[in-house]
Amino acid sequence: MTLPLRTQTRPRSTVVSPIGSLICKRRREALLHRKIARDEVGAVISQLLEDGKARLTTKDLTHAVANNSIGVLRAHAESVDSELDSDHLMLAVERNSFAVLRWAVQRKAAHHVATEWEGEEEWLEAFRHMPLLAARLGYTGMLEWMLSGECKELFDEGFPDHCLCEEAASCGNWNTLLFLIEHGAKGMRFADCRKTVSRLVDEHSLRLERSLMLLESRSMRRVREEIRTALEAYDS
Repeated sequence: MTLPLRTQTRPRSTVVSPIGSLICKRRREALLHRKIARDEVGAVISQLLEDGKARLTTKDLTHAVANNSIGVLRAHAESVDSELDSDHLMLAVERNSFAVLRWAVQRKAAHHVATEWEGEEEWLEAFRHMPLLAARLGYTGMLEWMLSGECKELFDEGFPDHCLCEEAASCGNWNTLLFLIEHGAKGMRFADCRKTVSRLVDEHSLRLERSLMLLESRSMRRVREEIRTALEAYDS
C-alpha cells in the first residue's frame, strides 16, 4: 500500500515571536563563542576584526580570554585600540590562558613605561593577587613567569613566599611547592618560609594520604621526598 503524496504544504509563518527571536540570538551567540574557541575559525574572525567587519562584545571578549584565543584578542585590540581590564586578567589566570595573560601584561607594560602606572590601581591590585591564584590552582609555569619573567617587577609586591607555599600545599599542589622552594633557594625570601614549608609538608601529607586520591598517592609521595631533599640541601 502506498500513501498519497501531499500536494499542499502549510505556509511558513514569517512572524518571529519575541521568544523565538531571543532563542535565535542565543544560538548565534553560542555559535560565535564556539568559533572563538577554535583556532581554524579564530583566524577568520581575526581577519574580520582587522577589516572592521566585526566587533566583539564584552561577553565575546570574556569567552576569548577563557579559551586562550590570543589571535582574536590581538586583532580586536588593534582594530579598536583597546585593552583588557583587570577582571579579564584574573580570568586568564583562573583558566590558565597563559598566552593571553602574557600578551595583555606585556602590552599594558609597554604603554606605561613612562607613566609609572598612574591611575591603574585595579591592575596593580590584580598583579598583587595573581601569584596567589596561580599557586592555588597549581599553574607552575605561569607562576614561574610571574616570579622570574620579563615582567617580574610588576608582581614583586605580591604575596610573600610563605603565603604562596601555604596556598600551594593546602591545595595539594606539590610540584608548585617544590618550584617555590627551588626558586626561593636562588635568592628570594626563602629563609623566612623554610619552617612554614616543613610544617606544611608534615601536616598536609597526612591529610592527603588519608584522602581518596589513592591513584596519585605514589607521585605525591615522590614529590614530597623531593621537597624534603631540597630542604635538607638548603639547610646544609
